[in-house]
Amino acid sequence: MGGGFGSKQSSGKWAVIAAMLAREAGRPVQLMLNRWEENLTTGNRAPTVQHLKLGAKNDGTLTAIDMAVTVSVGANGSVGRGVRAVSVLI
Repeated sequence: MGGGFGSKQSSGKWAVIAAMLAREAGRPVQLMLNRWEENLTTGNRAPTVQHLKLGAKNDGTLTAIDMAVTVSVGANGSVGRGVRAVSVLI
């Protein structure tokens, strides 16, 4: 589901309909939504606060990633959970 800029984080009616049509046709299908349908139907991405540190050698080779992400999931927590990722050495 490209072009959603993060709003396609869960499958909804549009994805189920596309999958059912593809199964029935025995071929891939493409679902196109206009701007109004996109905003009405698919929702939006939950807000996040992200902190990222990268470690690299002088030649640009990536050696480490330190990332902390906080996700605001709202009252029902339907879009995911808060995440804390610690340093990763590559």
